[in-house]
Amino acid sequence: MSAFCLPEHRPTSLFLAAVMCLTTFLLASFPVYAEKVVEKNLTLTAFIGADSTAVRLSDNSAGADIIDGLKFYRSSNNDCDSENYAACSSGQMDIFSRNGSNSNIITDTAAQLNQTGYYRFQQGSFFSDQIGVTAGENLTAMPVRFGHATVKFKNKIWVIGGRTRSTFDNDVWSSSDGVSWVLETAHAAFRGRAGHSVVSFPDPATGEETLWLTAGMTWDGIPFNDIWSSVDGVNWTQAYPTDPASERFQRRDQTQLVVFPDPVTGKDKLWLIGGGFNYLQVGVHFFGVLNDVWSSVDGRNWVEETSSAAFPPRLSHQVVVFPDPVTHEKKLWLIGGGTGGADRIDDYRHDIWSSTDGVNWVQVRETSPFSRRTHHQTAIFTDPVDGIEKIWLMGGFFMGTTLGDIWSSVDGENWQKRLERGAFVFASRYGLEVFTDPLTGQKRMWKIAGRTPTNGPEKDIWVSDDGVNWAQAYQRQLILSPTFYDITAPAIRSGKVSPATTSLVQGGNTTLTVVPDAHYRIQNVMGCDGELTGNLYQINNIASDCIVIAQMAAILYTVNTRSEGQGALTPAQKIAQEGSNLQLTVTAEPGYRVASIGGCDGSLYGDIYRINNLSADCTVNAVFERITYQVSTMVSANGSITPVDPRVIEGEALELTVTPDAGFRLSRIEGCGGELTGNNYRIAAVTADCSVTAVFEPIMFTVTAVVTGDGFITPESVTVVEGEAAELTVTAGAGFHLSRIEGCGGELTGNNYNIAALTADCSVTAVFEPITYQVSTLISGNGSITPANPRVIEGGALELTTIPDAGFQLSRIEGCGGELTGSVYRIAAVTADCSVTAVFEAVMYTVTSIVTGGGTVSPALITVAGGADVSLSINADDGYQLTTVSGCDGELSGNSYTISTLQADCSVAVHFSAVEPAVIFVATPVFNIPAGTYSAAQTITIHSASEDVSIRYTLDGSSPDINTGSVLNNGGTVLLTESAQLKAIAVDVEGNTSELLQATYRIEKNSAAAGNNSSGKNSGGALSLFWLLSLALLVTLTDRRRLV
Repeated sequence: MSAFCLPEHRPTSLFLAAVMCLTTFLLASFPVYAEKVVEKNLTLTAFIGADSTAVRLSDNSAGADIIDGLKFYRSSNNDCDSENYAACSSGQMDIFSRNGSNSNIITDTAAQLNQTGYYRFQQGSFFSDQIGVTAGENLTAMPVRFGHATVKFKNKIWVIGGRTRSTFDNDVWSSSDGVSWVLETAHAAFRGRAGHSVVSFPDPATGEETLWLTAGMTWDGIPFNDIWSSVDGVNWTQAYPTDPASERFQRRDQTQLVVFPDPVTGKDKLWLIGGGFNYLQVGVHFFGVLNDVWSSVDGRNWVEETSSAAFPPRLSHQVVVFPDPVTHEKKLWLIGGGTGGADRIDDYRHDIWSSTDGVNWVQVRETSPFSRRTHHQTAIFTDPVDGIEKIWLMGGFFMGTTLGDIWSSVDGENWQKRLERGAFVFASRYGLEVFTDPLTGQKRMWKIAGRTPTNGPEKDIWVSDDGVNWAQAYQRQLILSPTFYDITAPAIRSGKVSPATTSLVQGGNTTLTVVPDAHYRIQNVMGCDGELTGNLYQINNIASDCIVIAQMAAILYTVNTRSEGQGALTPAQKIAQEGSNLQLTVTAEPGYRVASIGGCDGSLYGDIYRINNLSADCTVNAVFERITYQVSTMVSANGSITPVDPRVIEGEALELTVTPDAGFRLSRIEGCGGELTGNNYRIAAVTADCSVTAVFEPIMFTVTAVVTGDGFITPESVTVVEGEAAELTVTAGAGFHLSRIEGCGGELTGNNYNIAALTADCSVTAVFEPITYQVSTLISGNGSITPANPRVIEGGALELTTIPDAGFQLSRIEGCGGELTGSVYRIAAVTADCSVTAVFEAVMYTVTSIVTGGGTVSPALITVAGGADVSLSINADDGYQLTTVSGCDGELSGNSYTISTLQADCSVAVHFSAVEPAVIFVATPVFNIPAGTYSAAQTITIHSASEDVSIRYTLDGSSPDINTGSVLNNGGTVLLTESAQLKAIAVDVEGNTSELLQATYRIEKNSAAAGNNSSGKNSGGALSLFWLLSLALLVTLTDRRRLV
């Protein structure tokens, strides 16, 4: 509540703070014959607190917010005598004064929240009836409602929509002081609704502050997701997306719409957070609670920032924008809310979340010191106790109970209970705004309407200047009956007094307007003890009927004249009434004319100076001068004429100097009949106003292109201003290249020939030559290619001839994509530098050796260049000898067969015949024990009759040779402990071998076998002797070379 209502030291109990708001209608004037009973219609506005009330009256017709000199009587007794109010309970009397201590607000203790106060007012002869001022009376103009939206917009509080028990409204109300409400429109363009959100946010398209409305629900329970905007609160336009990519959020009500900066750009945006829906449509039940977050930079196009924020889904919550107390960075704070249910404790929340970007949310508190709730309200308000801005949380709803506690927090996390329950009950679904009191400029909290459990929808208004002490608004009309006196102003000539008749309350003041007719003035006004100031005749403290007389006089002005030079004005002076039309004659001496004339708002017409509607004393000044003519100098640009725009006495000559700017020259000059000589333009005689026009043009130079060969320069010719640059584009024809370019001091960069600054006409010469490529001829071996290393025009064909040296031939040729036909290597089209490589090799002949018998020819096959000599080595194998050799015209010398100057492939036939070899005998070895079965291990001695031999033997059934088997000295022994097949040969030092000897031995180690062996041994001895003797008699003659 406004501090101006409070004494310097207010009590600690709930104190009333009040703002007075008045709409007064006063019938200010009546004709003399009117009935002398008029009423003064005042508006009484009071804020009723716990132990006091602030009272203010307004009478708009009096031109002031207070009623000067109004007496205010009040008491808690309904029958208090106005002559002795001091003796009544809580009786007081104060006088409203423009300049006194009670100039705005009078504090009363008669009316309190629990006590009716009785008021009566008097001003002079005006008296009001006694009225009872009682808390709880809903006397504001705005109808009851809840679920409405409140918003600050254009220095007013606005209440938009809402509902009663049976209706959903789309009316719009506003108030400039929070008490007196004006119906802006009974039916806005949007459908009636409740649970919607409204914020004030500048339209980016126009920059104008705009109201934005969205969400809510109506009688059928179906929520909205439409968006409406208004620049005046009266005319509403539905906003549609302009961006095809824009999304539209889901239908919902009991959501939160706030203004918060974009974390990237820092510019404010609209943010829609959470909400819910619960409705039946076409037999389908739709229910949901949301934790999505949407944003919009213009109110029309929306972006879903997150479909599932970190906080649990909820509706009927609160979101405020409040800076972090440490970083001072703005944050979004989400507080409380519900799941949409109403019967479980968990359907209500008291957690707190914050976000710096609207997308990422951090839980500040899982549980808060205040209880779980929905439909509560929050505000950002400076605590007058410590001067710190805080978040305030008030009231709400929990499981059928309406809450009335008040909490505040400096940081969004730590909360202080400020009030358990005030003298009033905070309704749920009410409006809460922080609004600046228009009288004091101090911010206060205003609670507007809502719903209580007992009374249902309300329209009460409460206000507080500290968030703790609250007062209820009370407003009603007062009628004061006055006593009037008549003031009459008789009709007069040349003017009037307005109003001509009027009635004024006893002791009252009024102002009459004295209006002279046109061109008259007020000479004198008298009567009714009034005082004239300007044309206002002020009458104060009227005490009787009276008459006002006014006298008027004509307004006269003097017109004086003053001349300078050879001429005069007649008449020299003239006196005339205001509004008159006058004429003065202007006469110039011969050879002179009027140079200037002015004054008295007149105009010259020929030699007559006319003054129309004379309005003041004034002087007409005329200046006469020699007749001169204006020579106007006009220059196109880039040069000058001096002097500029000279004036020349009639008939005199004039010489003008023409000066071009650097880089320009005079193109033409004409006018005033002049002639140009050099840079001087001479006019022989000036006889009238005239003009000289000079046109300057740039000094231009031309660059001409000269081309030799297939190519071109663009442009072929270019003309530029002196000193400016020129750029030519050089383009070679197909198959050509720029060989050289020169001229005009230019430089070639890429395809551009740049000339820095032209100082004269010049030409650029470009020479284009065919593009040729180098075909390199590379030779390996004895031969040549002609032509050697030729250059070929791009795309041209080339034939190269390959020429081998004598005794050589072309082995291969490659490169440049050519093909060999005979000795010609043809390249169809040369498109780049390339190389052709030819490899020449000697012509080769082969000598083949054909051998029969035992011997070799080395090499057996040989290939050599034609004309070379070939030498073959012929060797007989052991036991063989060369018999014949022939072929290839060779000659045998020793074991060398030489072929001289080989000229063709040929063969050499060589025959070897065997030589009878000497017979070498190696005696077959013998075993000292014959083959048989034995009962014990046997030691076998192996012996050959030949000398210088060794024994090779095996026991596994394989046959030994000179390289395999175990080795024994001749006569060595072998121990047999197991059955085995013994095979042996004798080998001499030259590798000759004997015949193979083999025997099988069985070793059986039992007694029976031993007996058998004993008898066998006897018979075996004879057998062995016979066997050994037999072997000794065997003699085998073997060719040494065939022994294996």
